Amino acid sequence: MPGVTPKPVKTSNDPVEMLRADLENERTTVGRYRERIRQAEAMGEFALSETLRAIIVQEQEHEIDLSAALDINVPPAKQPADKNGQTNKTPPCLKATNPVTLTNRNARRPTSKPATRKKVSA
Repeated sequence: MPGVTPKPVKTSNDPVEMLRADLENERTTVGRYRERIRQAEAMGEFALSETLRAIIVQEQEHEIDLSAALDINVPPAKQPADKNGQTNKTPPCLKATNPVTLTNRNARRPTSKPATRKKVSA
């Protein structure tokens, strides 16, 4: 029967060190989701890949929040290693989904003015 062994959890009495460890875990998670997206698309499972992209959006929000708490730029996602320990290259189609590096947390969502309609005289 297959089994899963969880990775050890990093702990520290230093809150900054804990935030850095959490950010590192988020980066690794995003890299793994990107690998799963590549695999899903290779199998023709496009709906699954879109669902995984929505999850990545949430994970990237976590990265932005943690980076803001640490007052650093959002680091790039880590690439998952294969079974031999080699880092996989991200296909060009997935590189376009990288988040924009932001230093200002409030700038992550652009604001736009609602469209206005002109009154037409009857």
